[in-house]
Amino acid sequence: MPLLWLSSAFLLGIISSNQWSLSWQTWTVLSGGTIFFLYLEQKYLNKTTGWKRVRSLVPLPVAVLVLFFFLGGLRFSIETPHFSASDLAFYNDSGTYTMTGVISAPPDRRENAMYLEIKMLEIEDVDEADPQQRVKRVSGSARVAFPASTGWSYGDILQFTGKPQTPSEDQNFSYKEYLARQRIHTVLYYPQDVELIGQGEMSSFRLKLEDIRRKAWLTIFRQMPQPESGLLAGILLGLDNDLPENLKTAYQKTGAAHIIAISGFNMAILAGIFTGVFTRISNRYWAATLTLCAVSVYTLFVGGSPAVVRAAIMSVMALGAHLIGRHQAGLNALGFTAGLMCLINPMLIEDVSFQLSFAATLGLVVFGNPMSEWVKQWLEKRLPEEKVEPVSKPILDYLLLTLAAQVTTLPVIAYHFGRISINSLLANLLILPVQPPILVLGGISVIIGAYVSEIGRVIALIPWMLMRYTNWVVEGFSRMKIANISIHPQMSIWIIVVLLLFLLLFLNRNYFKKIFGKWFVWIVFLLAVCAAAVWSVIQHLPDGNLHLDIVPAGSESVLMVRDPDGKVFVLNPGENVNELCAEIGRNLSPWDYGIDQVWITHRYSASRLKMLAERIPISSALITSNVYLSGADQQPVQIPDEITSVSMQPGGIIRYPSGLKIFAATSSIDDTALHLTYGEIRILIPNGVDFARIRDAAPEILENPTILILQEEDVHYIPPRVWQNLEPQTILWYSRTMPPENDWQRIASGERISVLSDGKVLISQ
Repeated sequence: MPLLWLSSAFLLGIISSNQWSLSWQTWTVLSGGTIFFLYLEQKYLNKTTGWKRVRSLVPLPVAVLVLFFFLGGLRFSIETPHFSASDLAFYNDSGTYTMTGVISAPPDRRENAMYLEIKMLEIEDVDEADPQQRVKRVSGSARVAFPASTGWSYGDILQFTGKPQTPSEDQNFSYKEYLARQRIHTVLYYPQDVELIGQGEMSSFRLKLEDIRRKAWLTIFRQMPQPESGLLAGILLGLDNDLPENLKTAYQKTGAAHIIAISGFNMAILAGIFTGVFTRISNRYWAATLTLCAVSVYTLFVGGSPAVVRAAIMSVMALGAHLIGRHQAGLNALGFTAGLMCLINPMLIEDVSFQLSFAATLGLVVFGNPMSEWVKQWLEKRLPEEKVEPVSKPILDYLLLTLAAQVTTLPVIAYHFGRISINSLLANLLILPVQPPILVLGGISVIIGAYVSEIGRVIALIPWMLMRYTNWVVEGFSRMKIANISIHPQMSIWIIVVLLLFLLLFLNRNYFKKIFGKWFVWIVFLLAVCAAAVWSVIQHLPDGNLHLDIVPAGSESVLMVRDPDGKVFVLNPGENVNELCAEIGRNLSPWDYGIDQVWITHRYSASRLKMLAERIPISSALITSNVYLSGADQQPVQIPDEITSVSMQPGGIIRYPSGLKIFAATSSIDDTALHLTYGEIRILIPNGVDFARIRDAAPEILENPTILILQEEDVHYIPPRVWQNLEPQTILWYSRTMPPENDWQRIASGERISVLSDGKVLISQ
């Protein structure tokens, strides 16, 4: 497997260069130094016992692998763009220009805008005094936003006036890096004075193909209603912008988003299905050829975008290994293909679609053939020979190939999106069998419908029903509470580690069988993984009790509440966000990681909400009315878009399904007093609001509270004995300073205060 080793070293070098940010000169020097290393290895190291053991595990000289590692780092380092006056990006953020360019890719049509990739030819600075310097030839592409009603097409040459800008980036998403992976470094929004001045010298075949694609899209929407028409446009044409947002979200929640767009996951499964179909009508070599043709035609038909082409290449090259039953050949081909793609464009190593394509194909290469053989052997022992093939084919084509691809894409999804869909396997199992007839019959109905609309509509009834069924399944699973599970970033790393160990054991299973016997290593490994997973799940299951935790967060203390259903609430997060997240993470399952609601009663805590949301998922925020009051020197409160905000006025009550209730008793300019109720347990949190104000607004909450949670602001003007006269069962000191009374519970030596209750009595931990 020398090719796999070389490709892996090259890819690892690209990844390392992305992290280390060394100059290309440094990588060049390191690459040259491997010549001396190779000399030492051949002359001296190969004679030592330890090095001989290393070489027995590696099919190539170590110096050669190190060289390819450094070459990978060098390739990534020289990709960093340096713009001159002949580059479009040189003019970013420097004013208004008149530009001329050709539309170099099919339009991306959406409801509110149309986005075009325009390869610029000229740029004119109208403010330039020298006529000879006014117009310059430039190179580079821009992503340009036009109104949705715009009718420009692929190949049109446009002239317009606009402001070239650098793509935006923030802590959540870098649009700049996303476009840079497509070698686009400029964006323009709604240019003025747009004029069609000609037609570019584009491929006539590509132009014809795009015209057919556009007509097919119109035919689909004439044949069937939404949302099935939008779904078929995504499945057949790769145009997924017409699906309603709520349905698209349902597909994402259930891990079935590969159905609605041409992704690496979808292409890998599609290639597997084609392989299963063609092997039934021809030998394995003709099946590979036919599958190659089918995937190639499909790739061209859906527009041939870079992501689709990458996915097609990876899925097709895995077929040979799957058909001939040699994962070694498939791994070599996969490694070489990935290395070649990153040699051409090293920025791909960061692209999620590239990683999903690689992972899905890896699953088919490694697990596809072994699982097929195991199923056939198992069925041959239990069924007549003539029934093995008809029974095994659906299992292999739909279940096992789906499972193989999902196993290896799971860590990528968990790492990038921070969540996994635990019911995605069942959802895919139910919807994947109907995808081939949707593709075939949907395509036939579009082709015939373009010429004879009535017949096309009749044929379209079948894929319409199948897509209605697909949407019904996906929407049903998305409504389940367990449809989506948040994953802690650290947990996603461990998922990757476990998968790598599993792959190592699987690929070297024959070696381990000789040492440990046929089943020993598998039993030990699976038992260890299952035990760890079960232990993690059981440890973090809701126990039916109400938990109050005052946790240390740097120089502050923060109250965390977990209700009997396991929902997590946090009161007024402070500035020490990292410490707070670490403390919260101690009590949250890595399989369901997040804060269900943040209670904000102070303006300062509202300003920290964005930073907290960047480090831990937050579903919603409860905001009391005083937080929205802003003075002349204060900015209005802004809640991140991904967090649902709930406003609460004084006297308002919110009831949660677990039985927990929160009552906003009264507000001051700076804060709001809260009263929590669960069963017979009553918890008063004054939050610095004056005792008299609470007594006047809600005197009933001062009658024998079970728990009183106080902080320094509560005893500045009110003597501690006033609070003690309320005769609470326990008083929790909410600050890091010493409490005014020795019997008040406080955080000591960095340890948290934990109290739980079943709704009747308190249990201190």
